Amino acid sequence: MDFINNGKESFYEHLGPILNCAQKFYDTKKAKGIMCKNAGIEPQRWSEFVSGKKKFTAYYVWKILQSINLSTREYEEAARVKFTNEQRKELKYQKFVDNKKGLIIRMMEDPEFLKAVEGLEDPDILNLNVRLLKKT
Repeated sequence: MDFINNGKESFYEHLGPILNCAQKFYDTKKAKGIMCKNAGIEPQRWSEFVSGKKKFTAYYVWKILQSINLSTREYEEAARVKFTNEQRKELKYQKFVDNKKGLIIRMMEDPEFLKAVEGLEDPDILNLNVRLLKKT
């Protein structure tokens, strides 16, 4: 899949700006702990990000931005930093996966449903559906 880089894109340059946004959002120096808790991330994880022991990926950025109620655009404006095009793609992918979790689980658990969804990509089936819709 060319759309994403399979989580290989780094977001390390956003550690400081994200923490600054969280401190403004929570209005406290203890923002790091609150932010991690609200994002569902273990507090020691932040130290692992800073030290480089754990990769700071789109998954974590997306969870943290949600915990401080910022869209990616709002974060970029508030922090005065920009995501790269690759980072944007990874964040878009993460948002999609997060928002479509129920659909993804159903496709994993229901082979017939998966076949039906996969059939939507087939041009012949799409053309048939369009012709059927025109008849009604």
